[in-house]
Amino acid sequence: MVDSAGEALVAFHVAEQDGRLVGYLDGVLPGEDNPTRTGVGGVWVRPDSRGCGIGSGLWDYLRPRAAARGVRRLTSHVEASDEASLRWLATQGATTGGTHLESMLMLGDDLPLVPPPVGVAVAILADDADENVWRSAYEAHVRRARDAPDAETNPTPMRYPMYRTLLSEESQVCLATTEDGVVGLTSVFPRNQKERLVNTMITAVNREWRGKGLATALKTAHALKLRDAGWRAIVTQNMEGNDHILAANKLLGFQPKQGDAGCDLRLFRTVGLRR
Repeated sequence: MVDSAGEALVAFHVAEQDGRLVGYLDGVLPGEDNPTRTGVGGVWVRPDSRGCGIGSGLWDYLRPRAAARGVRRLTSHVEASDEASLRWLATQGATTGGTHLESMLMLGDDLPLVPPPVGVAVAILADDADENVWRSAYEAHVRRARDAPDAETNPTPMRYPMYRTLLSEESQVCLATTEDGVVGLTSVFPRNQKERLVNTMITAVNREWRGKGLATALKTAHALKLRDAGWRAIVTQNMEGNDHILAANKLLGFQPKQGDAGCDLRLFRTVGLRR
């Protein structure tokens, strides 16, 4: 199944063996407007079907299509402790890059409240937010994502319909504003409805406001609102070296979990592209 999502291409491929689903691959291949020419790919194979080439076959199906679109690199993520998957990715020509550290915050009664810097207001979207408000929040998200520490490896930003599918409740978005407009934001999407877990989508502030405590103020104010909205915990992933956000997480009380290692598969090497 392949569908065009704006300038990006979203592809989903499945593998069958003896009439049953044994694996799948999903990929997001950027369009011409993405200067990094970097896509994202992920493979999963049933444990009892591994070791017979299914994962390699799925990769081999995606890579020529990525190369034909001018993609230079595919990025994949795997738990840093999953040595078998890391070894397999290495056989596909991948190299390990930065590690994203995962942590969780339980939304209990002891959450701190950190005030924002003078001149900045922090609040979730109003309950009656219309599509114009949502569109403004989305545009701020896209601007901030392009300037994030790991933006170099991000594919084309998600389109607005996908954004609104993931973010359907006003309490999922918290904005920091001044008289000049939005200067920071944080947002979450549902990770497990049954266990009432959300996952951070983004936390980012304008460069001129970094190092002034605004990210911490955003995350703390948002955590309180999410708790009041009935969510039990926030899970987040942050790249090693992103000291400002890691410090904000520590202050708020996030507890570290297992991290994800980023692996880059450079297509010009593995499929013979010349650049």
